[in-house]
Amino acid sequence: MKNIKVSNTDQLRTAIEAGYTKDEIEIVAVDNTAAIAAARREGVDEGKAAGITEGKTLGAQAERDRIAAINDLALEGFAKERDEAIKTGASVADFGVAQSKAMKDRGPTANMGAMRRDAPAGAHANQPKDDDGKAAEVKSGWDHAVATVKKQLRIA
Repeated sequence: MKNIKVSNTDQLRTAIEAGYTKDEIEIVAVDNTAAIAAARREGVDEGKAAGITEGKTLGAQAERDRIAAINDLALEGFAKERDEAIKTGASVADFGVAQSKAMKDRGPTANMGAMRRDAPAGAHANQPKDDDGKAAEVKSGWDHAVATVKKQLRIA
C-alpha cells in the first residue's frame, strides 16, 4: 500500500478502517494561517466598532454633565463667561476660576441683582393716622417732629 496523508480525526479513522498501518499514515497539519488572520481581523474590527460606540456614548454623557455643572455654577450676570466656557470646552473648575476673576474685576456690585433677589422685602410703611383713625396729613420731617412732641406734651 501507498502512504496516505490525513489532516483530521475523521480521515485518520477512515485510513485505519481501510487497513493502513501507522507507518503508512502521515499526519499533516493544515495551514490555518489565513483563517486565523481573517478571524483576528474580524475580532479587531468588531472590537473597534464597539469601542467607538461606547466612546461616543460616554463622551456625550460627559459633555452633558460638564454643561449641566457649568450651568449650575453660573451666577446671574455672568452669561458671557458661561457661554464662553461651554463653547471652548473649559472644565467646570476653569469656569469657576474665570467667573471668580470676573466678579473680582467688576467689584462688589457684580452680583447685586442676585443679592437684591435674595434679600427679604422691606416692610411697607403705612400712612400715619390721626387720633380718629383717619389718614393724617403728611408733614415734612420737622413739622412731623414738632406735631409729635406737641401731641405727647398735650400742647395745642
